[in-house]
Amino acid sequence: FKKEHAEADADRIVELSESEAEAFGSLLEDVHFQPAEMDMSSTMIGGDTVIEWYTLADDSPLVDSTLEASNIRDDTGVTVIAVERGPDAYPSPRPEFTFEAGDTLVTIGRSDEQADLESRLGKAD
Repeated sequence: FKKEHAEADADRIVELSESEAEAFGSLLEDVHFQPAEMDMSSTMIGGDTVIEWYTLADDSPLVDSTLEASNIRDDTGVTVIAVERGPDAYPSPRPEFTFEAGDTLVTIGRSDEQADLESRLGKAD
């Protein structure tokens, strides 16, 4: 949840499953967090929960689509927790956030869900 100002009502900015919230909360609290390096662009944070970074190529099917239209969460189970665009970061992007070539998606999900997203992005090995 976030507030525009101290007197404002909070807005929900991201929704995580129970296991994702537990893993992400542990990361934020530095409790039980033992990152396991998997490669240059992923970190296992507990159980089978993985944070991945994906940079969108010019020909990515996500370029020029919104987060909502991309159906990433519904189609793969992966949650986009932030997008890096050049020197800027967009934590918890809103549904109307539009992806651009070169954007780096920061995602959280199980390894099988991440594999589904990789396949969708044409990055499967």
